[in-house]
Amino acid sequence: MTVLAISNGALVLSLDTDFDGCMQLVREITTKVPIYLANSLNSLRLEGQKTAAIEILEQFDWEVPDWVIVPGGNLENICAFYNPWWRFLR
Repeated sequence: MTVLAISNGALVLSLDTDFDGCMQLVREITTKVPIYLANSLNSLRLEGQKTAAIEILEQFDWEVPDWVIVPGGNLENICAFYNPWWRFLR
């Protein structure tokens, strides 16, 4: 994934800190540079993932599929997909 990001012009940094240290640095950068912080702490990120779940429903003629395989590193996708599907089924 890192090679793909670099080949598309991304700036990739290796920092000698933990997640909290990285978040502190990113928050500081976002106050100085007009960039959008799209990580798990941003509620709008989850809304975008919900859109993917609704798109799947539409593609399946509004039937919830039996199986969907999505990345699950921190389970945000699971939460994002569950919410609109649960509302649709109720």
